[in-house]
Order: sequence, then C-alpha cells, then structure tokens
Amino acid sequence: FIIEVRDLAYEAERNFDLLVEDVRNAIHHTTAREAEIQAQSSKEALTASHRLNILAALFLPLTAVTSLFGMNFAQGLDEKIPLLFWIIFAGGVAIGFVIKSWVTAKPKSAQLPPKP
Repeated sequence: FIIEVRDLAYEAERNFDLLVEDVRNAIHHTTAREAEIQAQSSKEALTASHRLNILAALFLPLTAVTSLFGMNFAQGLDEKIPLLFWIIFAGGVAIGFVIKSWVTAKPKSAQLPPKP
C-alpha cells in the first residue's frame, strides 16, 4: 500500500512539474507576442512621426515666406516686379528641401560599422 501511495505521489509531482512548465512556456509565449505587437506599434508611430517631420521641414520655410508676403511694407516690396516673388518662393522651396534632407539624413552614430 505504501509503495502505491509513493508511486501516486511521484506521478502527481511529475504532473505538477509538467503543468508548471506548460504555464511558464505559455507566459513566455504571451510576453513575446505582446512585445512583438508593441514593437510593431512603435514602428508605426515612428513612421508617422517621421512623415510629420518631413512635412514640417518642407512647409515651415514656405509659411515663413508667405507671412513675409502677407505684410504691407512701406518700402513697396509688394509692388515690385513679379520676378522677385518667384525668386523668394524658389529660395523658400530650396530651404525646405535642405531642411528635409537634414531631417531624413541618418546620423553617423546610427550607422553600423562594417563587419571585418
């Protein structure tokens, strides 16, 4: 009788060990899956933020130029030839593209060194 109880206790212990291992594996799996979902969400947020930065880099100089044209100057800048408008507009667009390239450029510290 004692041997049968010992065998039942050993079997119960083994079943509990297997149950604990299954629960541990399920927790690790759930944690890894949630980390993957969080990483994907972070990547999407980073992409959206990057797009917003590029839009701001393009339109910030243009809004500065349009605010200048919206003013009434005593010097008569608003009454000059239309070529001046296009020169200032092209300068604003050029500054926008310079800022865009600066925003989209990868920092040198983020580049990985070449493998030997």
